[in-house]
Amino acid sequence: MRKFTMKRMSDTREILTFKNEKEETVQVEIVRCEDCSLKNSLPKLWKKNGFIDRVLETYWHIDVSVIDEDGNCWIKYNPQIKPSDDGKRYVINFSWMLEATKENKKKLIAEVERLAFA
Repeated sequence: MRKFTMKRMSDTREILTFKNEKEETVQVEIVRCEDCSLKNSLPKLWKKNGFIDRVLETYWHIDVSVIDEDGNCWIKYNPQIKPSDDGKRYVINFSWMLEATKENKKKLIAEVERLAFA
């Protein structure tokens, strides 16, 4: 990881900020989520509908905002989203919906960094 700042917003939320070679400011909001006891929680619905093979008790959710040198804000470099099959919207990329462990947090940050510097 290149030079970055990390701001802890709460016990479950952090914001990582860095600049890439395009002079974009990349902000990654990292949130630790937990499955709840509700029968229709997101992880339970994902499992029920076949998107994942097991209910995730915890998982990472990230939002990536990119501010270009003109001050425009974009949603880019987020491995947890991908274009839908018809290309008209974005959908969850379940390959990157990972259990909330330190190792998986590092994987997500490394992938955002890889995409931002590609």
